[in-house]
Amino acid sequence: MIENVKYTRHAVDEARKELMKELDAEVAAITIVSDAAAVGFIKSSMRQATYISEITDARGKTDRLYAYRRYCFVLDRYDDVVITVYRRDHVHEDIRSIVKELLFQKLADLEAVEKILVEERLQADMRHKLELHINMALGANSFKHTHKELVAWEELREIERKLIEFRLEKSKIAKGIAAYV
Repeated sequence: MIENVKYTRHAVDEARKELMKELDAEVAAITIVSDAAAVGFIKSSMRQATYISEITDARGKTDRLYAYRRYCFVLDRYDDVVITVYRRDHVHEDIRSIVKELLFQKLADLEAVEKILVEERLQADMRHKLELHINMALGANSFKHTHKELVAWEELREIERKLIEFRLEKSKIAKGIAAYV
């Protein structure tokens, strides 16, 4: 996160081009993104950008790479000056295969955890049913619940809640994998 970033004319021009690409074709035909809007975009993005690494160009010049929401910001190695801005929509095939493999491994790990949660849910369900049957066998009616039965019911609900939350998180990752397949 860089607060007081400066920027080159080239960075402002490139930010403008990238912002124009975001506009609908008809709107872009009649719209000009101002310098102020481009500078605002650079400043607000840099407040939230993540440092990635130092990068070196073909001439041997080393700079710093930051990224935020697929936008790349190249800053001078020593000064907080944005040199250029560009959007990264395509990933090199080598990187795509590495990331794809890592994501599928992460998904496999999550599926193993999900199996454990499903098993815990089944066990909690069986404990609740057992308490229910014990109460019925002891002559309790369907309106009178024992403390053990209520505890088993709450445990079952809590595990079901965790399982749903976990599946939502797993779904986000699974949907994200689509970008690398």
